[in-house]
Amino acid sequence: MSLQPFVKLCLREDESILPAKQTPPWPKAFFIKFSVCRFVNVYHSEGLIQHPAGEIANFCLCFEPVEVGTLYNTFYHPMEEFISRDGAAKFFSGMLAFFDVKESVDQSIFDNFFSKTRSMADDARAHDRKIVPVAVEIIIDLWEEFHPGTFEFSIPNYVDEIMGKGSDDGVCFSSLQVLKRLKLDSGPREQCPICFEILAGEQEALQLPCSHLYHFHCILTWFRNNSSCPLCRYLIE
Repeated sequence: MSLQPFVKLCLREDESILPAKQTPPWPKAFFIKFSVCRFVNVYHSEGLIQHPAGEIANFCLCFEPVEVGTLYNTFYHPMEEFISRDGAAKFFSGMLAFFDVKESVDQSIFDNFFSKTRSMADDARAHDRKIVPVAVEIIIDLWEEFHPGTFEFSIPNYVDEIMGKGSDDGVCFSSLQVLKRLKLDSGPREQCPICFEILAGEQEALQLPCSHLYHFHCILTWFRNNSSCPLCRYLIE
């Protein structure tokens, strides 16, 4: 039995994702927050219900979706590349590869992505906008029929597979769950050593046992292929 995926796209302009220092390397750029969110939905289809009139019908019980996890990154990208279909396709496929999306993504999802980003780019050129903040969210809903052991085996194994992806030298996502995660509403005004953005605001941070502090999404990307602190090389087991 396998997890059957359903992939959808949410794309919108979102001013809240803009960094404090807006210094794009291109005259006109998208500031993009690209995220991949995964949910597991479990359903129970083996059941019968009898109506008062005597009719018998099948019923399907769906359990509350379980959030597997979300990975995201933020960066500038030249706006002109989204004017052409080839440029948009290169970016989109590159992002799916970066986040290791192995699920089948329907052509209509990319068509929707290209249509919206092209429209945003055309509008920005018409109104001489230098930066357009774009939040791109790939949502992957996975469906599995309930059976004894679903939660004990299938889902945890799937979580380890997609969140602990990378080389054998990487750190499994489950190992990061025990580390100290912080909200930086009023924390120290220091930089994340990976992205060099200020460690403050609403973004979640992760503190390693060696006391070094990083944006959670930055260190998560680092640990895909590495197993030690980027600064002091403290080994995360």
